[in-house]
Amino acid sequence: MYSCNPKTERNKEIYNLRAKGYKLQEIANVYGISRERVREIVGNTGWVYSWKTLVSQHPSAFDIRHIPTEMFWERVNIKTKDECWEWLGSKRGPQGYGGYTIHKNTFYAHRLSWIYIYGDIPKGLYVCHKCDNPICVNPYHLFLGTAKDNAQDRENKCRGRFSKQLKPIVNKLLE
Repeated sequence: MYSCNPKTERNKEIYNLRAKGYKLQEIANVYGISRERVREIVGNTGWVYSWKTLVSQHPSAFDIRHIPTEMFWERVNIKTKDECWEWLGSKRGPQGYGGYTIHKNTFYAHRLSWIYIYGDIPKGLYVCHKCDNPICVNPYHLFLGTAKDNAQDRENKCRGRFSKQLKPIVNKLLE
C-alpha cells in the first residue's frame, strides 16, 4: 500500500531528476512516458524557464544540494586545510567573489561551498571569510555571522571605509 499518492511521488522524482540536469527524453525513458508528458510535469516551457515558479509552488521540488557537486569542486583549486581554496570559475561583482550558475541563476561560490559541506544557511545569516579572500571557498575558512558580525570583522581587520582612512594616521602616530 502506498503511503502517499504514487503520481505525486513520481512527479517529485521527475522534478528532482530535471533539477539534476537530466534531459526530458532521458526522464521519459526511465518512467515510460512521453517527453511531452515530462514537459507538462516540470512546466510547459521546461525547467529552466519555470525555475522560480516551480520552487515557489513546490519548495521540495528543488534542493540545491541535489545538483552534482563534482562540477562545482572541479572549479576549485583545492590545497591543504589551512590554505585558501581559490575559485577558478567566474567572478561576481566588483569585489570579485566567485560565482556559480545553476539553471541561469548565479550563486556565490563560497555560499555553495558552505551548503555542500555544512548544510543550509539559516535565514538572516551571512557566510563570512576568516581569510578575507573573496575567491576562497575553503569550508575551514568560512563562518556564519550576522551583518553586524561581518561589519565588525571587517573593521577589526582594518578593511572598512573608515579604518582605511585612519590606518595611515595611526601608523604615523605609532612610528
